[in-house]
Amino acid sequence: MEKEITTNPGSGKSPVQVRTSTKVVAVTRGGTGGGVQVSSTASGAGSSVTENFDRIIVTSPLQTAASFMQLTPQETKWFSQIKTVRYLVTLAEPPVSGRNSPAGAFFTQNMVPSRANHAVALGVQNRQFGAATQRSLRTFYQILDDAITTAAATEILKQDALELTGVPLGEIKAQRNWEGDSAYFPHLSSVRMRSERERRERERLTRE
Repeated sequence: MEKEITTNPGSGKSPVQVRTSTKVVAVTRGGTGGGVQVSSTASGAGSSVTENFDRIIVTSPLQTAASFMQLTPQETKWFSQIKTVRYLVTLAEPPVSGRNSPAGAFFTQNMVPSRANHAVALGVQNRQFGAATQRSLRTFYQILDDAITTAAATEILKQDALELTGVPLGEIKAQRNWEGDSAYFPHLSSVRMRSERERRERERLTRE
């Protein structure tokens, strides 16, 4: 599906074309005029469409970019070293109604590697239903290690909820495990970055 969106009417700028339900299947450098060719397939379409652009911005997880484009040696080197953070987000309704809960909290004592899998943040929504009935929905965030299962992390969360807030976790309404290609905070380790800076500095000194 293709839509045109005018972000600033009257500015004289061309509308932005937005395509939904469309998969990019190939990105090829060196297209017409030295630009970039992008091949895409809309949902339900039987064939792909190839278009030329001067430049593109890749916003997919970079560690998956090799599945649809040919990488340079430098890109292959760096993209393969990208690390991500597993997040487990849990929405729950505590059993205690009408309790005054803070709008949220950060549990900084758990923001260290030795406390992986424990709750690091809490968001609270207090909803009023009628004159006397109040419900609280709480969202807990956990940073997980690579080995733990969602079930095991949920058991840790039950303990954390009671210890950190004084209220049991309650009924879980929804959970989302952000991992794999959808994991949070893609980054390079500080050791890798420091090593690369030192290498470049040595090369600079050698040239001088």
